[in-house]
Amino acid sequence: MPIISGSAAFAVPRGSKLYSQVQPSPSSPSLNPRPSIFSEPPYNRTQTPVSPSSDIPVSPTTPGTTPPSPCPPTAPSSTPAPSSVTQPPLPEQQQAPITRVMPVDGRVNIRLTNTTNAVIFYQVIGNTEQRSLAGKSEVTLRDLPAPVSLTFSRQDRGLLRPTLSATSMGLLEVTLDATTDLAEDRTTIRVQQDGAVLVN
Repeated sequence: MPIISGSAAFAVPRGSKLYSQVQPSPSSPSLNPRPSIFSEPPYNRTQTPVSPSSDIPVSPTTPGTTPPSPCPPTAPSSTPAPSSVTQPPLPEQQQAPITRVMPVDGRVNIRLTNTTNAVIFYQVIGNTEQRSLAGKSEVTLRDLPAPVSLTFSRQDRGLLRPTLSATSMGLLEVTLDATTDLAEDRTTIRVQQDGAVLVN
């Protein structure tokens, strides 16, 4: 059977085997993209996950899901628990009343006596403006609704020591004397609604 190669022709004996060195082109339809040999042993094995240790089981995961990751340990909070705030006691809870006057229809009268030679300024908070009381004189403040606060001070910035007494129902007498003891100096008198009298 004649074989033509290029421009020369030569004969090949019948029955002999011919091995062609011409490789088929990649686009040849005769090539099988998946030869059947890959379906035969040992190429048909499937890869299976191997546990790194036989003591640790590998939990199966469902396709499309992410295996849960371990949660990190929660650090203890360094913020201390809020403590209850202690309210300071009110001034009337810190001291005992000096005396007690009985209000009449919820009102009291205060007789203020200045025994010093200095002028004293006084004011009933919420009821009167600041007024002055000359030395060696007195004044009576009437119909003051309890509770009521009376402030006073010397014009020359000296110290005052008040002396209090309830002489009759609804009347509180306050005598202001001069003093040099800072511990005895007071500037405010407060009559509570129940008649208790506090000095600050």
